[in-house]
Amino acid sequence: MTSTKRSPQAALIKNLNSIIRGWCNYFSIGCPTKVFYRMDYLIYWKLRRWAKRRHLNKGEYWMNKYWQKIGNRNWVFSASRENNPLTLVEYGSFKSQQYTKVKGDASPYDGNLAYWSTRMGKHPQMSKRTASLLKK
Repeated sequence: MTSTKRSPQAALIKNLNSIIRGWCNYFSIGCPTKVFYRMDYLIYWKLRRWAKRRHLNKGEYWMNKYWQKIGNRNWVFSASRENNPLTLVEYGSFKSQQYTKVKGDASPYDGNLAYWSTRMGKHPQMSKRTASLLKK
């Protein structure tokens, strides 16, 4: 990533959004909720430092102008646009993916089509429509 000390807020948000989305998608397996909220906290303080660096001789007002209230969310780091502001993705907005464990004696080759179709939503010996309905 290039130096972002002098980059505008919109460019910083675009760079960070791609990094945050990739990181969250990679680590969303399991239960990373506490880690995600901790990362939101750390990102907030890093962005505060970025804002302070941009306005060395100014007060808190100049730093707070980068955060806005959007809908029911307070303190959203966003670049102002007319109707559609560019906002920073939050780690806490990503939900973890929970997977159910496979039964100890289950195998895709044991002939239990209903179990594997329900689990995977597809099975080579069952039609796709039937398997997806079983999964739902």
